[in-house]
Amino acid sequence: MNGAEFVQSAFRELRRAYETDMEGLTKEQLAWNPSEEANAIGAIYWHCMRVIDGQIHRMTGTQNIFERDNWKERVNLDNAAAGALLSDDTKNVTKHLSSEDTYEYGKQVWDELTEYVSGLTDDELDRPVDPDNPRRTVGASLRSFSLGHGWWHLGEIKYIKGLQGIGTY
Repeated sequence: MNGAEFVQSAFRELRRAYETDMEGLTKEQLAWNPSEEANAIGAIYWHCMRVIDGQIHRMTGTQNIFERDNWKERVNLDNAAAGALLSDDTKNVTKHLSSEDTYEYGKQVWDELTEYVSGLTDDELDRPVDPDNPRRTVGASLRSFSLGHGWWHLGEIKYIKGLQGIGTY
């Protein structure tokens, strides 16, 4: 297995894990949080999808799904809540998103991520994302910002599901 095949396999596993854990969650379950300071599953998932969406499209030099498909307008987000950060604005707005919109946006992101990584080569993994910072390669960015970050937040989602009495797989 070369580096590109490893990355492709890792993202297939991450996608399967997210889809399994998110499957069937209601709007209420997505919006529930254990305290005012804590993030809800919907906010965490939205944040992860926004980060992956932005990262893929920065690396490909194309417009991200959120902007290209007018998600800000579709789900009626203001500028503060439209970002990828887990801000109070994002937490509050994602409580009002339908589960259908949450899942539809996520599916679009996963589909484009899958398409992107399926074409990766070892040479592409070594390509600097930013010429001014050659150590930040495509591979390093995917490892840190999508894989590591994605698994971290999936652990939070599993924990919050457990607090709600929802089984995890």
